[in-house]
Amino acid sequence: MFVKVTGLRKINLQKVNEKRARFNLVLSNGVQEIETPYRPLAENSSIDQEFELIVGAFLNFDLTLKTEWTKAPIPRPTSVPVAKSHGRTSSVASIQTSASKSSEKSKKGFSRLFGSKKKNIPTPPASPNPQRTPPQPIRAAAAPVPVHDTWDDLTAKDGSFGRVSIALKDYESQIFGKPESFDVPIYNHWATTGIAGGSKTKRPAYQVGFLQVQMMFIPRHSKREELPHTLTDALSMIKQGREQREKDKLALEERVKAEKEAQEQERRNSTKHEGFLSQLGGDCNYWRRRFFKLDGPELTAFSETTRKPRASINLVKAIRVVEDKSTLTEKMVSVGNEKSAAGRRRRKSAFAEQEEAFMFVDSGFRIRFSNGEIIDFYADTMQQKEEWVQVLKNVISKALDAKVKVANLKEEINYMPSSKPLPLWVERVLDQESA
Repeated sequence: MFVKVTGLRKINLQKVNEKRARFNLVLSNGVQEIETPYRPLAENSSIDQEFELIVGAFLNFDLTLKTEWTKAPIPRPTSVPVAKSHGRTSSVASIQTSASKSSEKSKKGFSRLFGSKKKNIPTPPASPNPQRTPPQPIRAAAAPVPVHDTWDDLTAKDGSFGRVSIALKDYESQIFGKPESFDVPIYNHWATTGIAGGSKTKRPAYQVGFLQVQMMFIPRHSKREELPHTLTDALSMIKQGREQREKDKLALEERVKAEKEAQEQERRNSTKHEGFLSQLGGDCNYWRRRFFKLDGPELTAFSETTRKPRASINLVKAIRVVEDKSTLTEKMVSVGNEKSAAGRRRRKSAFAEQEEAFMFVDSGFRIRFSNGEIIDFYADTMQQKEEWVQVLKNVISKALDAKVKVANLKEEINYMPSSKPLPLWVERVLDQESA
């Protein structure tokens, strides 16, 4: 089975043409997976990817569409000021104060040891509101706030956003030996709904577009039979086989035509006869004497007196000339007195309806046709009867031989061996076309 994915149509994803996303296609038949390269994703996208699948007892496979896109960048963390606690001094300030105190003590010690005595100068009282520089607040990093992307709710974690499931049995009758294109619905099985950062629920599967697919199935007669590997090769082989068959058919039809013309000409050239006969049947509902001319398979009846043509009998449809007296009569059916009926014989046709008809049985004959029709004749003499019977038998025999030959030639039209044998799978496909 050949599967050619030509493209996507009417993809329903939010702002799909502005997203600058890419997608690929994954074919899975339950045994193996085939993944295509990524390509740009839009509402209508081209794919042009072909797959070849081996068909066993059945064939089911999935085509999954996956996407990837550049998500919005997460903003950098911002600094947040931390307020000073009341009743406490910062650790930096306490370090600076203790350091200044130790420095003052060391200075006083050295002055006592090496300096001269000085008068004690009273220290001015501390200002009730000393002017101090307020400590600077420490700035801490704030947690980043992520940007919500709506496509996260429409795709699976691996980017899957659509799937098509195909079973060969649903398409086999349409794609046997010929490619057919389909717009197969794509369904999303992964979309969720809910508030960003909160609980989410899974949405029921819904249609998100169409996958344009071309499919073709070709039969295999045996494991050893070599099949084409691409859809293009398969179509090319079928086209060649069709052309070859058509060529053989035309050649054979020419043979049939030439054979029929030759047989017709032979009958017309070799069979001619004329004379008087009495006729019952066909266009005659009662016995009528006529003048007949036989020209090939055409037996023409003329008026006995004016010699104007009255009817034409086509002997191509005739199947037999009955001349035996025993076949023209049958035993009389007894109704009452069996003794009176014993030994009596009657004509099967209108001969039996007239008492005087019995005198013509010996010189009479009958022509049967393929449609069941019967025409009775009788000649003036036994010699004339024998001449007519012999000529008519010859014409009918040739007509039957010609029909058999033509039928055999027509039968060969579809079964005539070609100069180059066609692959079995091509033969089967072409037979299916002509059926």
